[in-house]
Amino acid sequence: MNLKDIPIKVRLGMGLGLIGLVLVVVILLSLWIMKSDYEAVDEFMERSNRKIWYASVISDAVHSIRVHVTSHLHSPDQETQNLSNVQLLTARATVVNALEEIEKLETTERGREILRKLKGDLSEAENRCDRILELQRRRQFQGAHGAFIREVHPLLTSLHQHCRELITHQEQQTLLQRQAAAASHESTQVFFILFALVVMVISALTGFHVSRSITVPLQQGVHIANRLAEGDLSMDIRVCRRDEAGQLLEAMKNMVGRLREAKDLEQQLRQSQKLETVGRLAGGIAHDFNNILGAILGSAELMRANHPLDASVTKHCRSIEQAVKKASGFVKPLLTFSRQQTLRLETVDLRSVLEEFHDLARRVIGVHIDFTLALHPEPLVVRADTSQLS
Repeated sequence: MNLKDIPIKVRLGMGLGLIGLVLVVVILLSLWIMKSDYEAVDEFMERSNRKIWYASVISDAVHSIRVHVTSHLHSPDQETQNLSNVQLLTARATVVNALEEIEKLETTERGREILRKLKGDLSEAENRCDRILELQRRRQFQGAHGAFIREVHPLLTSLHQHCRELITHQEQQTLLQRQAAAASHESTQVFFILFALVVMVISALTGFHVSRSITVPLQQGVHIANRLAEGDLSMDIRVCRRDEAGQLLEAMKNMVGRLREAKDLEQQLRQSQKLETVGRLAGGIAHDFNNILGAILGSAELMRANHPLDASVTKHCRSIEQAVKKASGFVKPLLTFSRQQTLRLETVDLRSVLEEFHDLARRVIGVHIDFTLALHPEPLVVRADTSQLS
C-alpha cells in the first residue's frame, strides 16, 4: 500500500499510535525486568538471611551443648543431671533440624562442603558426648573430665568455626549477589537507554517521512499558487496521490483549467471588441463615403436636368448615377455591419439584379473578354435588400 494513498489524518494517527505503542512496550518491558530483578534479589536475600539465621542457631545450640555437658560433669545432683540431659537432647535436635533446613537452601559447592564438615564434626561430637556421659554414669569423673577436655572441647570449637565459616561464606555470597544485581541493573539501564535511542531515531525518521509526505505536496501547491498569482497558466499539474494533498492538487488543476478557459474567453472578448471598434470605424467611413456619393449623385442628376437635350451628357450622367448607386450598395453592408443602417426588404426580381451586374461587369472587365448571361425565362422573385444583393 502506497503511503500517498492514505489520508493524512490516518497517517498521523498511525505514526503517533505506533510511537505510543513502542513506548508503552518499552515501559512495560522495563518494569517487568526491574520487577524480576527485585524479586530475584529479594528471594536470594531471604534465603541468605534464613541460612545465616540457621547457622547462628547451630552455633548457639553447640554452645548450649557445651554448657549442658559441662553442667552435667560438674553437678553431683541427679535431678540437675537429668535436666541437663533433656536440654542436651533439645540442643541436638535443634542442630539436626537447622542442618536439614540449611541443606535444603544451600546451592553452592563451598557451602555444601562446609555442611559436610559440620555434619561430620557434629556426629563425632555427639558420639564423644555420649561416651563422656556414659563415663559420668559409671562414676568415672576424672576420665569424663579428661575426655571432655581432650576430645569434645576441640570438636565443639571446630563446630563453632564451621558455623562461622558458613556465615562468612553466606555473607560473601550475599555481597556477590548484590554486585551481580547492581551490574545487571546497570546493564539493563544501558540496554534500555540504547533501545530508547533506537526508538527515538525510528520515531524521528518516521516523523520526518510522514511530515515530508505532507509538506512536499503543500510546497508544490504553494509553488503553483505563486505561479497562478503571476498569471502563468502554462504549468502541467500531475496528481499521483489520493490523500488530502492530492485532492488539493486536483482542485488546483481544475482551477487552472477553468482559468485557461476564462483567459481564452477573455481573448475572444477582446477580439470581438476590436472587431466592433473596426466595424464602428468602417461604419463611420462608410457613412461619410455615402454622403459623398449622395453629393455626386445629386450633382449628376442636376447636370442631367440642366442638359436634357444633350444625349451625350445624359448618357454619362446616367452612368455616373448607376455607378454611384452601385457604390452606395457596396457601402450599405458596412453600415449594416456597424449597425448604422437597417435592412430594407422588398420584392426583387433576381434577373434585373443580374442584368445590372452584367452591364457593370462588362464595362469593368473590358472588351477583350466575352461575358454573356443566360437567364431563366420565368421571373425569379425574392424578398431581399438590393444593396446586399449587389
